[in-house]
Amino acid sequence: MQLHEYESTLASFYEGYTAQQAVLATHCNDRFRQETLGLLPTESHKGITSLLEESYPRLFGAHRVLGGYLVPWVAETLNESRETTVNSTAYATFLGRFWFILYDYQMDEPELINQLGIETAIGVIYEQAKLEYHKVVPETQTDRFERHHQRLLTIAQAANQWEMDKRGKTYLTYDEDDLERVGQKISVVNWTVHAVALAANKPAEGETLEQAINYLLTAIQLNHDLTDAKQDLEIGNCTYPISLALHQAGYKDGMDLDQIPESALEALYSEPILGTALDTINSFAQKGLAIGKRLRGSPFMTHLQTMIRRNNYLLLELRQVDNPIERQTVVIETLKKNQGHPNKHAITLG
Repeated sequence: MQLHEYESTLASFYEGYTAQQAVLATHCNDRFRQETLGLLPTESHKGITSLLEESYPRLFGAHRVLGGYLVPWVAETLNESRETTVNSTAYATFLGRFWFILYDYQMDEPELINQLGIETAIGVIYEQAKLEYHKVVPETQTDRFERHHQRLLTIAQAANQWEMDKRGKTYLTYDEDDLERVGQKISVVNWTVHAVALAANKPAEGETLEQAINYLLTAIQLNHDLTDAKQDLEIGNCTYPISLALHQAGYKDGMDLDQIPESALEALYSEPILGTALDTINSFAQKGLAIGKRLRGSPFMTHLQTMIRRNNYLLLELRQVDNPIERQTVVIETLKKNQGHPNKHAITLG
């Protein structure tokens, strides 16, 4: 079976969630504009609205597994489909994701945050996300949720700081802990899993799902690093796939990343480097499947299996592509699908 034939067999699986995603996306967007925006400092409205619209692809498009699909998939897996739970956790997830995007801006472009006057607004959005989660968490479980919420936040912030600390230098010694940090940057999505698990009175199942999702997060982020290699090189972010290419080009740990030879970027899309990177991605997906075997019917497990098979087909197709530019295009187009549904189904809001 060819890759395009395999892709067609997946359409019905994802299509079943597209309508739900569209409804929740509209619900979240409307609530933000009608409720939360009014809680923010007036001088921040223009900047926040601009960044929100710029963030739509990350909130509802390319990262659908972490955005629009997340709540329906968690609710289905934990059999907690009450409308109040789904709507509140969807909005909390939306606010949490948007807050973390803004937090990224604070880390990467602090001058932009100051220019737009939205620093105070970022904190308000974070607190609103927490309040929304508390609407579904039973009162008896509030302290438990708060402790876990803070733990996940600390892990995510530490992982983001780790990434910032290594920028501008080569970092070629990615070990297992480093690779897990790649996914931990976005581990706050498990706020949603924990809240729904407590609402459903299924903390053990929620913990299992969180562990499986942790590996999915690493696999998705490694996919993302392959598709964004050029941009990462421009800002001096030595991600795992770039480290493999630089190592092959003769770089050593700690060397300056100001000037990158074109050969290193070409090497990134060579079969040996891609083979190693895709094998690593698949290994994390396999770990997620192993942990989540009790959740075999979960859409997350289906997505992990899809990711593995898609990567295997990708390697087979790449062996038939000699042109480096064509090879890069095939890689990027295929790996973007590992992060969610193909772009032709992207949701547009305004």
